[in-house]
Formats: sequence, structure tokens, C-alpha cells
Amino acid sequence: MRDTSDKFKSNGEPRNDIIPSKSFLKTRVLPVMEAQGFIVKARADDIPQFKKSGGKLVPHKAFKRTDPEILAKYTPLPQLAREDYKEFLREQNIPYEF
Repeated sequence: MRDTSDKFKSNGEPRNDIIPSKSFLKTRVLPVMEAQGFIVKARADDIPQFKKSGGKLVPHKAFKRTDPEILAKYTPLPQLAREDYKEFLREQNIPYEF
């Protein structure tokens, strides 16, 4: 039986656009992430006159359960105080300064 949820196209292939629009992101995704403590309200780069018009990622909470292999692909590397993450970077000879 094929999954007919919104996550798949009509032919059964997964969709790439999980977040369909900017309004969906603002009304559904960001409030949940803020409640979980993954982001906090902060000053936006494009509108600096408003103090709480943007968001800032809280890396130690947002990446708490993320695999070190995935974290190593980010540019720039997230600065986390996780020993498994630092050990993975050492094993892969990926330079880091934290």
C-alpha cells in the first residue's frame, strides 16, 4: 500500500519541498521551534531597527541529537561542546578551532 500523505508525490516519490511557503514557515514551523528552544527572537540582519524581527539558532539545543557526520558537512562548522562531534572531526582530519 502506497503512502498517500502530503510528503509524497502522486507516483510515490518523496517531495523535496517539505516547507511549501514562507507563511507556512512563519505560522507552523518557527513557533514550534521557538517553543522547543531551538531558536530565539533576535535582531534581523536586513531590518536592524526592529529588535525582535528575526531569529537566532541555539546550536547546543538544535543540534543536540544530530549525527556528527551531518554536522561536519555544514559551512561554517557549528561550535558545539560535544565530545563525539570533536572526536569525529579529529578522525576525519577536519580542522576546527573551538
